[in-house]
Amino acid sequence: MVHKLKGTSAETARLECLSAWATARGGHILVVDDSEPNRIVAATMLARSGFTAETASDGDEAVALAGCGRFDLILMDLAMPGRNGLDATRAIRAMPPPVDTVPIVAVSANVALVDEQVRCREAGMDDCLAKPFNRHQLLGAVARWLGGPGSDARLDGAAVEGLRRDLGQIAFAQVVSAFLGESWRLAGRMTVAARDGDLDTVLRTSQTLQEAACACGADDVGRMAAAIRQAAVLGDRGGVLDECTRLAPVLNATADRLTAIAS
Repeated sequence: MVHKLKGTSAETARLECLSAWATARGGHILVVDDSEPNRIVAATMLARSGFTAETASDGDEAVALAGCGRFDLILMDLAMPGRNGLDATRAIRAMPPPVDTVPIVAVSANVALVDEQVRCREAGMDDCLAKPFNRHQLLGAVARWLGGPGSDARLDGAAVEGLRRDLGQIAFAQVVSAFLGESWRLAGRMTVAARDGDLDTVLRTSQTLQEAACACGADDVGRMAAAIRQAAVLGDRGGVLDECTRLAPVLNATADRLTAIAS
């Protein structure tokens, strides 16, 4: 019970922080989904948080609206009749600037699957949000791409620079490449294990990821690996899956920062 109360308090504080940021920032977001109830839920959550939301019911409408260039972010459903979310994203990425760089977040019940995440990234999507989501999760995804609280992946600068100095630039770049590849594999393994109820594998894998992240100075990846491990210790399979979903954009942001240093 103590753990539950602490978690609830932390979640409430995080939501209050996100809500205050959203109200102050505002912005215009496109919600794309072929389900009217889903569009209403997302648009209403966004409106209550200080954003304005416009909706599209299919990929063709999303592409047409995105071409106007007035959106700060797009929430894109994947499975839609006709032009699906992946094809709509590819079409938007082929548009002239600045439309081609608008952040696009995939919204699907299947985004925890590794293959689905790969397909989303290859299509040009920036992040994933699992259905069903609550207001906290929705605002967290928006904040990651619109500069809200926690939008940056933190590195241990001293550890990163020390590793680069000790190894030299070439070997450091090889280590970064190996770490990022291994991190995605471990994240996928944890997700599959959690879905199968194999929390022992999650425990072992999350520890491996945490140790690798600490060695490379990837603070936020290490922190999230520890959170996944804690959820597994408590037998919280749903919590493990939630944390694995949140891990993906942190890995992306970490990859960007480490790759820039290794270049």
